[in-house]
Amino acid sequence: MEYKKWFEQAKEDLEKAEILFKNSKFDGASFYAQQTAEKSLKAVVLKTKNKLMKIHDLVVLGMQCDISRDLLEKCKLLSQVYSASRYGILDNEIPAKMFFAEKSKEHIQTAKEVLEWAKKKI
Repeated sequence: MEYKKWFEQAKEDLEKAEILFKNSKFDGASFYAQQTAEKSLKAVVLKTKNKLMKIHDLVVLGMQCDISRDLLEKCKLLSQVYSASRYGILDNEIPAKMFFAEKSKEHIQTAKEVLEWAKKKI
């Protein structure tokens, strides 16, 4: 069951996000929060539609899963973290080192919400 592997990896990524957050590595924590949400949503798509979507866009993935509008809006914000944390640019202007605790904490909270939502779907 491929979807279970994706879901297990999502849980691992959440653990990594929390470890990095505790060590004030906020860009890494936010990246792994985004990965948690992405892999959770991919697990749901795999379970419900039997297909793997090779994209990082949480909005597209969320729409494929019929996620709630509220959670989709949070995913929209979290989706931006993928490029920002990997390539050093946030909102096309701010270096990733400018990630800070409050935002990173929000990212992790969103990841937890998506993970819990996905758990109910699979």
